Amino acid sequence: ISHAADHLSPAGDTTLDVDRRRLLLLDWIRWWVAERAPDPLSTAIVDRLVTSPRVTQQQLAEEQGMAPRSLHRQALRRFGYGTAALARLIRFQRLIALSLSTSPGRTLGQLAAEAGYADHAHLVRDCRAISDRAPSTFLAEHFPTFPDLSDPYKTGEAFLPTMGA
Repeated sequence: ISHAADHLSPAGDTTLDVDRRRLLLLDWIRWWVAERAPDPLSTAIVDRLVTSPRVTQQQLAEEQGMAPRSLHRQALRRFGYGTAALARLIRFQRLIALSLSTSPGRTLGQLAAEAGYADHAHLVRDCRAISDRAPSTFLAEHFPTFPDLSDPYKTGEAFLPTMGA
């Protein structure tokens, strides 16, 4: 996860816009797949999952002219897990990329919808399954100024008012 985040934000650059980050994420995922499984089926699966976050295994299988179970076996052999797990990881990487470019006023629910999650609860389930943390906790650990990334000088520390003595 951190490698993708580093790739999406080289040398701490936070000026890249959302579209540029998406293109960088897609390029990084394609590079990752090419390094591990440079065959056309792997590339087709990843490209489809990246461009259509809610595509089903049935749809993927039909597009490749395969039975869903055959596609699942091929994905296990190529990636080490099935298409559903791969889709989950790609969605999560998309959430991280979007979190790097969060503008003020965007909610976690809006980020979830943009990343391809069906709803906020879907994001919470996936985030807990992948990182063992709630999304807000995970993002706060990795992005110190989450949820308001508008000010690069924020420390992320909670403000605790002191009571006058």
